[in-house]
Amino acid sequence: MSIIGSLLNSALKKTLNFIRPENETCTWCKSSIIESALICSTCQRSQSVISHILSTPFITTMIPIIGSAYAIYISMTPPEAQLHIYPDTYGDNSISFFVTNYGNAPTELRSAEIFIEQEQNSDSHSARAIFSLSNEEPIEVNKTQSVSINYSLDKNNRAYWTHTAYEKEFTREELMKGKNLTCNLTLRYMVPDSNISKPRTITTKGNCVKTMEWLAVEVGPLEKHTQDSTSLKASEAETE
Repeated sequence: MSIIGSLLNSALKKTLNFIRPENETCTWCKSSIIESALICSTCQRSQSVISHILSTPFITTMIPIIGSAYAIYISMTPPEAQLHIYPDTYGDNSISFFVTNYGNAPTELRSAEIFIEQEQNSDSHSARAIFSLSNEEPIEVNKTQSVSINYSLDKNNRAYWTHTAYEKEFTREELMKGKNLTCNLTLRYMVPDSNISKPRTITTKGNCVKTMEWLAVEVGPLEKHTQDSTSLKASEAETE
């Protein structure tokens, strides 16, 4: 019976507390409010700890100062372009790709650099080409532009065969397989009226065989390079 009485007594107390909840003091106006109240019925202010902290003199003073400092920082930070490159084709005579500007300012393309490397016969063979893009139209914010670069060398476009070990032959047959071929395309761009350019690089595998072949012929160990060397030797022999 005593156990049943204790349970009934406990249930009665909980019921009375629910009907007549204990009171506490409002954080702001010191009025008497029920313990579980979220808002004071007198001053209508929140009783949460966060609201109290945010209303302290120090915080109320610092918030506008921080806001002003951030606004000054934003005003002094120049807008930036942010490029994404989507390769299209490494073709026989040109390379084409799409560029999207996801930044907050228009951008001008300055140059494109192609660096290609292939492993053949346990050795690395690499070539590099740099093309001027100063004639391209600026890319506006949230716009995509198609860019095509023709394979040509002049005072604005340069290419180098950067490495082939003498004892390791670079062959067209191995190149055409497209194995162990790494293609890097880097664009340098800048915000108009700015003197600072930034790079953006995308790397793909095996799809730049034609570009590597062109480089190998123009400045590397394949036909044209060999023919030029032969012609030079023949010319020197005739002179002698």
